[in-house]
Amino acid sequence: RAFLLVVLALSAGATTPPCDPLDPTCAHYADAPPFLPGASKGLCSASSPKWALSWQDDFSGSALNLSAWTIAHNMTHGSQELQLYLRDDVYVQGGNLVLRTRFNPTYYGTKLYNYTSGWVDTMEKVFQRYGRFEVRARLPNPKSMRIWPAHWLMPDPAESGHICWPDGGEIDILESYGQMYNDSACGTFHFGTACGQDLRSGPNGRYPDVAGGAKPIDFSVDYHVFAIEWDKDCIKWFVDDHLYWERWTDDQAAPHGARIPQTPFYFILNTAISWWGPAFGPHDPLMPVYHIIDRVSIYHAVQE
Repeated sequence: RAFLLVVLALSAGATTPPCDPLDPTCAHYADAPPFLPGASKGLCSASSPKWALSWQDDFSGSALNLSAWTIAHNMTHGSQELQLYLRDDVYVQGGNLVLRTRFNPTYYGTKLYNYTSGWVDTMEKVFQRYGRFEVRARLPNPKSMRIWPAHWLMPDPAESGHICWPDGGEIDILESYGQMYNDSACGTFHFGTACGQDLRSGPNGRYPDVAGGAKPIDFSVDYHVFAIEWDKDCIKWFVDDHLYWERWTDDQAAPHGARIPQTPFYFILNTAISWWGPAFGPHDPLMPVYHIIDRVSIYHAVQE
């Protein structure tokens, strides 16, 4: 049975090792063929259950609801990303949550970051095991070099026993990559059996299937709904209700068969700048760019 817990506390943000699944230097890159969209397979149901709303934020107020969200400030994520997260780059405007990324040279300690950006999360505030998790958003300009917006889920520390990455799992609802994979949305699942050892194998799910001849989509032009549906056996990825990717328990040969998480997860929304990809100068002329989030929703399955 799905459930939602809401508590009031502060969080410092989660961390993962500095290796991205789309980076060709990353371990296990392209080890296995991609799962192509089509009929549901393995332990994934061919249909979705009936959903009931557990929690939602439509950012209708004048400021971010800090009983649900924490804004990262003077925070870095790994040692190689090029941005520093500042609270000044997170704000509510016109019924949207805005994460701004800009050329804004700022020192944090002795290190100079040429870019600052926004990160918010619901750690130890809003979290749920299983259900449908969705974000309606417009992504930053995909022509901005190495821009890396993400909507993702991580195990809530208090509810998971502070399990290490990636043993507890990481569900990336949405990632997009400026100047590299900017014509599609990517979904990924990281998991493992030991700290720091990612057993994710093969390419990410991608929508649309541009390599297969589908028309590219510029996700900065209009709002789109990026979602996952998760139960005890399976995770399914959607863009605008189009199913494009699935992972299920033991869906590949050992040790790369998925280990579906069984503890509550919380939301992270952020925009990074990757350390890998095409070279570019210290000042991207397209900046500032904006990650505009209209709504974040969590649903639980109900018996009919």
